[in-house]
Amino acid sequence: MPDTATSVTNEALLLLGQGFVSSLEESSQKAEVARVFFDSCRRSVLSEANWNAAIKRMILPLKSGAPEFGWSFQYRLPNNCARITGLYDSDGNRLEQYEYDLEGDLVLTNEGEVRCRYVDEEREIGYMPREFTDCVAALLASKMAAKLTGSNSKMSSMFQLYMERLDAAKGTDAVQDEYDYDRPTSTLERIR
Repeated sequence: MPDTATSVTNEALLLLGQGFVSSLEESSQKAEVARVFFDSCRRSVLSEANWNAAIKRMILPLKSGAPEFGWSFQYRLPNNCARITGLYDSDGNRLEQYEYDLEGDLVLTNEGEVRCRYVDEEREIGYMPREFTDCVAALLASKMAAKLTGSNSKMSSMFQLYMERLDAAKGTDAVQDEYDYDRPTSTLERIR
């Protein structure tokens, strides 16, 4: 069964030695505190790694008018972009960092078309791998610790647990295909 916001919250509460909630909509203090932090924790964890289950691709829309100076074109990033995993030209070649600038929600470049591979911040938690939900639960526990336990040391230990889980996750799901996208293509591959 896929994870839900309630099941991830209950894992965070378990880490804090607290009782469970039946729903985030209930009127308990635990549910109220979880509602305050849950979505920001989910979005924060999404922005920390290239989570394969949340990857999307799109050709970026060209914004009218050229930038004031330095570049010929400007493209708008998707509203739901938590993290860019790669920018590519119209032939699918990865752009190097010197070939563009990021300014706010814009990509400035001299490329006539830009394709973007990114982490979707709106991806539902039920579609994410266990490593992701473990990270969200630990970060949520660190955010809720002071209010629910009154312990700053519990808050610190939960944040440390989050960092450990995130490091482990980056070694599995988050970078499984990193080399497929970062490796340069040979001349022979490009002319095929």
